[in-house]
Amino acid sequence: MTMSNLNYFRFFRIPFLAFSIAALMLSGCTAGGSDGAEKHKISGTVTFEDTAVQEGNVTFYNDKSSASGQLDTSGAFEIVGGLPAGKYKVSITPVDISEAPSFGMDKGKTVVAKPKDVANIPQKYRSAGTTPLEETVKSGDNNFKLNMTEG
Repeated sequence: MTMSNLNYFRFFRIPFLAFSIAALMLSGCTAGGSDGAEKHKISGTVTFEDTAVQEGNVTFYNDKSSASGQLDTSGAFEIVGGLPAGKYKVSITPVDISEAPSFGMDKGKTVVAKPKDVANIPQKYRSAGTTPLEETVKSGDNNFKLNMTEG
């Protein structure tokens, strides 16, 4: 081995070892939750008084995990990656819109994201603490019909 080959090896040895260790650690990841639980497919529809909610986010929460999916124009959603079996609170939130500063004015002002003002997602459904929606994820495919009401 020549001296230039030896220096080349020394230069790349540390990054190569770091990459190898990271790859080994990541290869131990499973398709389950943080506790290794098997995840199950989640999909469904969201309506407000039996009319499709055409935009927003659906989030399933419990003490161990949470996941979200986005509504399409038919009110359908899918949570990519699924969730472990168990009981979940379900919130429905409007999409966020950004308020950017106008050009040439308010330099340094940050862009603010705030929920879009919508009437078909009542306030009580927007938080895990206030939503009355609860669903149980079971083994296999799960399809939920979530209907919100004003009252």
